[in-house]
Amino acid sequence: MYLCIFFTACGGSCSDSTLAGQALKAILKLIKYLFKFTALSIKHKLELFDKLVVPILNCGSEVWGFHNGNAIERIHVHMQLCKRLLGVKKCTQNDLVYGDLVRCPMRNCRMYNIVKYWTKIKTM
Repeated sequence: MYLCIFFTACGGSCSDSTLAGQALKAILKLIKYLFKFTALSIKHKLELFDKLVVPILNCGSEVWGFHNGNAIERIHVHMQLCKRLLGVKKCTQNDLVYGDLVRCPMRNCRMYNIVKYWTKIKTM
């Protein structure tokens, strides 16, 4: 394994379930420390998430193509943190949570990475 790509006899493949598991471990540690430091604002907690967990979730997303990352979306790592930070129930609508925190789903971040990478290649 090199970063997030598994090299097999048939070629390399990226396992989104592995990334989801690694990100879940990271977010559980992050949550453990975030709730010890109660003086941090929600904005700063989300910045820590963006810097520590999002790179794990989006590792190699530029070369995945338009792969949905179903395992990543299934465990809702991002949404779990957002709902926990707001202190709302798990059954609260996701769109309301995203709107309140001015966030977007991780799928949108991956699509942005793909387009950014493609334009970088085209301009080379």
